[in-house]
Amino acid sequence: MSAAAPHYGETAARLAVAHTEATRCIHCGFCLPACPTYQVLGLEKHSPRGRIQLVKAWTEGRVAPGEGVAEALDLCLGCRACETACPVDVRYGLILETARDELAHHRARQPGQVLLKAVLRHVAAHPRRLALAARLTARLVQSAAGRQLLRAAAHWPDSWLPAALTFARALPAQSGPPAPTSRPAAVSGLESAARPGEHNTWVVKHAKPRAALFTGCAQAGLFPQVNEATAALLRAAGFDVLVPAGQVCCGALHRHQGDPGHARTLLLRNLRAFGFLSGEPPEMVVFNAGGCLAWIHEAVGVFPPGTPERAAAEQLAARAKDIAAVLLEHGWTPACGLQNGGRRPLRVVYQPSCHLTHVCGVTEAPLKVLRALPGVAVALPADGGACCGSAGIYNALHPQVSARVLERKMAAIAAGGPPDVIVTSNPGCHLQMLAGVRQAGLAGQVTVKQLPEFIHWYVAQSQKTKSPPG
Repeated sequence: MSAAAPHYGETAARLAVAHTEATRCIHCGFCLPACPTYQVLGLEKHSPRGRIQLVKAWTEGRVAPGEGVAEALDLCLGCRACETACPVDVRYGLILETARDELAHHRARQPGQVLLKAVLRHVAAHPRRLALAARLTARLVQSAAGRQLLRAAAHWPDSWLPAALTFARALPAQSGPPAPTSRPAAVSGLESAARPGEHNTWVVKHAKPRAALFTGCAQAGLFPQVNEATAALLRAAGFDVLVPAGQVCCGALHRHQGDPGHARTLLLRNLRAFGFLSGEPPEMVVFNAGGCLAWIHEAVGVFPPGTPERAAAEQLAARAKDIAAVLLEHGWTPACGLQNGGRRPLRVVYQPSCHLTHVCGVTEAPLKVLRALPGVAVALPADGGACCGSAGIYNALHPQVSARVLERKMAAIAAGGPPDVIVTSNPGCHLQMLAGVRQAGLAGQVTVKQLPEFIHWYVAQSQKTKSPPG
């Protein structure tokens, strides 16, 4: 796991951190085959090694932060696969984040950056607003006007427009209301004693381990059924499930787009909501989104050392767990007695979240819990689970490059024939796989679900039919 940076300071301190880490690169090239943008663009500046050298030259004053450096850093997916491949453990994520912070400082007054910051702060970070925006966009592109736009876009196949429309059409037009994040919830034997504006305290009615569910903004706004399935699986594994009121967006999108100040504000609100700054925090906080979990594991750097806030962030990071890892660690098993019944195994391809893999180190747990389901044949894509091209909002900001990465991904997924189900571990990956299924002409043949949603659905269907579905 890549360690977090020291507390984010001024320009000189940020660039010094990036330079120190960049000098550790030995130019071996092990990162090149692991880098999705290098694979599709074929240019050194779009590889981790090339980007590191550009940042090093920038920090030494040999190049200016103009379009060359900015383009190279902007087109990085931030998947962190290069860190796993690196033989000397260069913390590429640290270099990328600190350099992007400085770029954001240089571009702070540009209209595009002002608009992006506003959208991330006031739309993307709010589940209900995000859900509304997604519904409106999906209905627009699926309307008569949207179909006319698609026909027009076909005349410019290599332009930004058709790629952007592909991703827009993947947005769920009927996303349900978010999971409860604005009011206390009584879940599985627990009552909230919080008053409005206060952190939650919980009264345990019976002795069970407590697991607090982090609902997230994209998950709650676009895929609320995943949070519902996660809570159901935790209860089946013997937990009292808490859904603390007052929790907000984790701040990962803001952090990755050079807005660490707002990421810090959101983290503080979550530390209070989950009781890490006052009250009694739960034994664990469960995440079903790899990107959110990765950020929480590295977020301590937004607070100065020795502060109560940093100590609380460290405690949250230590208790933050992935849902698959929790199920595996606590001996969860699917309903007993299920038999295949002679049916063809359901063919599942698991497309992992890059941050869950390369930042959190969670690789085997999702595969093991999926393979515990009878009548399911589980495999990774032929590329081993390389980045799908989602990368937070990358597919919205850089749809053409994202589409090229996605095309390679779908070829790897369908290498042995299209699967029945693609299972992911992140809402962004979920959206990307929906776009990929449509792009590959597999809509109606291949289902896309996130891991908790798939397991919950599969067990429920198996209990109804007494044998696994498929």
